[in-house]
Amino acid sequence: MNHKLLIMLGYLVSVNIFTFALFAYDKYCATHDKWRVSEAKLLFWAAILSLIVFPSLPAHADNPTINGLTFNESEGWYGIPDKAAFEAFAAHVNAGNNCSGLMFKQTADIDFNNESIAPVGDDNSVRFAGTYDGGGYAISRISITSPERYSYKTALFYWIDGGTVKNLTLDRPTITNPNNSGTEIDLGGIAGSFKGSGKIENCNVIC
Repeated sequence: MNHKLLIMLGYLVSVNIFTFALFAYDKYCATHDKWRVSEAKLLFWAAILSLIVFPSLPAHADNPTINGLTFNESEGWYGIPDKAAFEAFAAHVNAGNNCSGLMFKQTADIDFNNESIAPVGDDNSVRFAGTYDGGGYAISRISITSPERYSYKTALFYWIDGGTVKNLTLDRPTITNPNNSGTEIDLGGIAGSFKGSGKIENCNVIC
Protein backbone atom coordinates (compact mmCIF):
# COMPACT_ATOMS: atom_id res chain seq x y z
CA MET A 1 0.00 0.00 0.00
CA ASN A 2 1.17 3.55 -0.69
CA HIS A 3 2.99 4.86 2.40
CA LYS A 4 1.28 8.27 2.43
CA LEU A 5 -2.14 6.64 2.16
CA LEU A 6 -1.24 4.30 5.01
CA ILE A 7 -0.24 7.24 7.20
CA MET A 8 -3.50 9.06 6.42
CA LEU A 9 -5.55 5.98 7.25
CA GLY A 10 -3.59 5.54 10.46
CA TYR A 11 -4.30 9.06 11.61
CA LEU A 12 -7.97 8.70 10.66
CA VAL A 13 -8.26 5.52 12.73
CA SER A 14 -6.43 7.19 15.61
CA VAL A 15 -8.70 10.22 15.60
CA ASN A 16 -11.79 8.01 15.55
CA ILE A 17 -10.51 5.86 18.40
CA PHE A 18 -9.64 8.95 20.41
CA THR A 19 -13.11 10.39 19.76
CA PHE A 20 -14.77 7.18 20.99
CA ALA A 21 -12.51 7.23 24.03
CA LEU A 22 -13.66 10.73 24.93
CA PHE A 23 -17.28 9.69 24.33
CA ALA A 24 -16.87 6.67 26.61
CA TYR A 25 -15.25 8.80 29.30
CA ASP A 26 -18.08 11.31 29.04
CA LYS A 27 -20.58 8.50 29.57
CA TYR A 28 -18.57 7.32 32.57
CA CYS A 29 -18.67 10.77 34.09
CA ALA A 30 -22.44 10.80 33.61
CA THR A 31 -23.20 7.28 34.86
CA HIS A 32 -20.13 6.26 36.91
CA ASP A 33 -20.36 2.89 35.14
CA LYS A 34 -17.16 0.90 35.85
CA TRP A 35 -17.37 -0.77 32.44
CA ARG A 36 -17.34 2.65 30.80
CA VAL A 37 -14.08 3.69 32.44
CA SER A 38 -12.42 0.43 31.38
CA GLU A 39 -13.61 1.01 27.82
CA ALA A 40 -12.33 4.58 27.90
CA LYS A 41 -8.88 3.50 29.11
CA LEU A 42 -8.64 0.78 26.47
CA LEU A 43 -9.61 3.09 23.62
CA PHE A 44 -7.37 5.88 24.89
CA TRP A 45 -4.26 3.69 24.94
CA ALA A 46 -5.17 2.19 21.56
CA ALA A 47 -5.28 5.72 20.15
CA ILE A 48 -1.89 6.60 21.67
CA LEU A 49 -0.35 3.39 20.29
CA SER A 50 -1.68 3.99 16.77
CA LEU A 51 -0.38 7.58 16.81
CA ILE A 52 3.08 6.18 17.59
CA VAL A 53 3.08 3.19 15.23
CA PHE A 54 1.73 4.70 12.00
CA PRO A 55 4.11 7.69 11.73
CA SER A 56 7.09 5.42 12.49
CA LEU A 57 6.54 3.24 9.42
CA PRO A 58 9.58 3.48 7.10
CA ALA A 59 9.41 6.55 4.85
CA HIS A 60 10.83 4.55 1.94
CA ALA A 61 8.15 1.86 2.03
CA ASP A 62 7.46 2.43 -1.67
CA ASN A 63 11.12 2.09 -2.65
CA PRO A 64 12.72 -1.32 -3.11
CA THR A 65 15.95 -2.35 -1.45
CA ILE A 66 18.66 -2.43 -4.13
CA ASN A 67 21.81 -4.41 -3.38
CA GLY A 68 24.87 -2.17 -3.24
CA LEU A 69 22.90 1.11 -3.10
CA THR A 70 21.85 3.32 -0.20
CA PHE A 71 18.52 5.13 -0.27
CA ASN A 72 18.61 8.77 0.87
CA GLU A 73 15.38 8.94 2.83
CA SER A 74 15.21 12.72 3.20
CA GLU A 75 15.94 13.43 -0.49
CA GLY A 76 14.18 10.43 -2.03
CA TRP A 77 16.99 9.03 -4.21
CA TYR A 78 19.54 6.23 -4.36
CA GLY A 79 23.13 7.50 -4.18
CA ILE A 80 25.74 6.60 -6.82
CA PRO A 81 29.05 7.65 -5.24
CA ASP A 82 31.47 5.30 -7.01
CA LYS A 83 32.06 2.64 -9.66
CA ALA A 84 30.73 -0.18 -7.49
CA ALA A 85 27.46 1.71 -6.91
CA PHE A 86 27.01 2.40 -10.63
CA GLU A 87 27.63 -1.27 -11.40
CA ALA A 88 25.04 -2.20 -8.74
CA PHE A 89 22.58 0.21 -10.37
CA ALA A 90 23.24 -1.26 -13.83
CA ALA A 91 22.91 -4.80 -12.50
CA HIS A 92 19.54 -3.93 -10.93
CA VAL A 93 18.21 -2.56 -14.23
CA ASN A 94 19.64 -5.44 -16.26
CA ALA A 95 18.00 -7.94 -13.90
CA GLY A 96 14.65 -6.83 -15.35
CA ASN A 97 13.79 -3.66 -13.40
CA ASN A 98 12.88 -0.58 -15.44
CA CYS A 99 13.03 1.59 -12.26
CA SER A 100 9.90 3.57 -13.12
CA GLY A 101 9.29 6.19 -10.44
CA LEU A 102 12.76 5.78 -8.89
CA MET A 103 15.54 8.37 -8.83
CA PHE A 104 19.29 7.71 -8.80
CA LYS A 105 21.76 10.51 -8.10
CA GLN A 106 25.48 10.47 -8.79
CA THR A 107 27.34 12.18 -5.95
CA ALA A 108 30.94 12.18 -7.21
CA ASP A 109 33.04 11.81 -10.36
CA ILE A 110 33.46 8.14 -11.30
CA ASP A 111 36.54 6.88 -13.21
CA PHE A 112 36.13 3.39 -14.71
CA ASN A 113 39.79 3.26 -15.76
CA ASN A 114 38.80 1.66 -19.10
CA GLU A 115 36.89 -1.18 -17.45
CA SER A 116 34.30 -2.68 -19.79
CA ILE A 117 30.61 -2.93 -18.89
CA ALA A 118 27.41 -3.69 -20.77
CA PRO A 119 24.91 -0.87 -21.34
CA VAL A 120 22.23 -0.16 -18.77
CA GLY A 121 19.18 -2.02 -20.13
CA ASP A 122 18.73 -4.07 -23.27
CA ASP A 123 16.73 -4.40 -26.48
CA ASN A 124 14.12 -6.72 -25.05
CA SER A 125 12.00 -5.65 -22.08
CA VAL A 126 14.55 -3.84 -19.91
CA ARG A 127 14.24 -0.19 -20.87
CA PHE A 128 15.15 2.46 -18.32
CA ALA A 129 12.10 4.40 -17.10
CA GLY A 130 13.49 6.03 -13.97
CA THR A 131 15.55 9.19 -13.43
CA TYR A 132 19.36 9.26 -13.37
CA ASP A 133 20.71 12.60 -12.16
CA GLY A 134 24.44 12.94 -12.72
CA GLY A 135 24.55 15.80 -10.23
CA GLY A 136 26.94 17.70 -12.50
CA TYR A 137 29.58 14.96 -12.18
CA ALA A 138 31.31 12.83 -14.82
CA ILE A 139 31.70 9.17 -15.68
CA SER A 140 35.18 8.88 -17.15
CA ARG A 141 37.08 6.33 -19.25
CA ILE A 142 34.29 3.79 -19.37
CA SER A 143 34.29 1.08 -22.03
CA ILE A 144 30.77 0.15 -23.14
CA THR A 145 30.17 -3.03 -25.15
CA SER A 146 26.78 -4.49 -26.00
CA PRO A 147 26.38 -8.25 -25.54
CA GLU A 148 26.08 -10.00 -28.91
CA ARG A 149 22.47 -10.95 -28.25
CA TYR A 150 21.58 -7.24 -27.92
CA SER A 151 24.01 -5.75 -30.38
CA TYR A 152 21.90 -3.32 -32.40
CA LYS A 153 22.48 -0.39 -30.05
CA THR A 154 25.38 0.63 -27.85
CA ALA A 155 25.47 3.50 -25.37
CA LEU A 156 25.63 4.05 -21.62
CA PHE A 157 21.85 3.52 -21.53
CA TYR A 158 20.79 1.02 -24.16
CA TRP A 159 17.21 2.26 -24.34
CA ILE A 160 15.41 5.01 -22.41
CA ASP A 161 11.67 4.48 -22.37
CA GLY A 162 9.94 7.23 -20.42
CA GLY A 163 13.02 7.81 -18.25
CA THR A 164 15.31 10.81 -17.82
CA VAL A 165 19.08 11.15 -17.73
CA LYS A 166 20.33 14.61 -16.76
CA ASN A 167 23.28 16.66 -15.50
CA LEU A 168 25.84 14.05 -16.56
CA THR A 169 29.14 14.23 -18.45
CA LEU A 170 30.48 11.16 -20.21
CA ASP A 171 34.23 11.73 -20.47
CA ARG A 172 36.38 9.84 -23.02
CA PRO A 173 34.16 6.76 -23.33
CA THR A 174 34.99 3.80 -25.56
CA ILE A 175 31.88 2.50 -27.29
CA THR A 176 32.15 -0.88 -29.03
CA ASN A 177 29.57 -2.90 -30.92
CA PRO A 178 30.34 -6.53 -31.83
CA ASN A 179 27.69 -6.74 -34.55
CA ASN A 180 29.35 -7.30 -37.92
CA SER A 181 26.28 -8.68 -39.71
CA GLY A 182 25.73 -5.55 -41.76
CA THR A 183 22.51 -4.75 -39.86
CA GLU A 184 21.85 -1.10 -39.01
CA ILE A 185 23.41 -0.19 -35.68
CA ASP A 186 22.61 2.74 -33.37
CA LEU A 187 25.60 4.09 -31.47
CA GLY A 188 25.24 6.79 -28.85
CA GLY A 189 26.99 8.31 -25.89
CA ILE A 190 24.27 8.68 -23.27
CA ALA A 191 21.50 6.64 -24.96
CA GLY A 192 21.22 4.26 -27.89
CA SER A 193 17.51 4.85 -28.42
CA PHE A 194 14.41 6.54 -27.00
CA LYS A 195 10.77 5.68 -26.66
CA GLY A 196 7.82 7.57 -25.24
CA SER A 197 8.71 10.60 -23.13
CA GLY A 198 12.37 9.72 -22.56
CA LYS A 199 14.68 12.71 -22.05
CA ILE A 200 18.33 13.68 -21.93
CA GLU A 201 18.86 17.02 -20.19
CA ASN A 202 22.05 19.01 -19.65
CA CYS A 203 24.40 16.15 -20.59
CA ASN A 204 27.75 16.22 -22.39
CA VAL A 205 29.98 13.69 -24.09
CA ILE A 206 33.70 14.51 -24.26
CA CYS A 207 35.63 12.39 -26.74
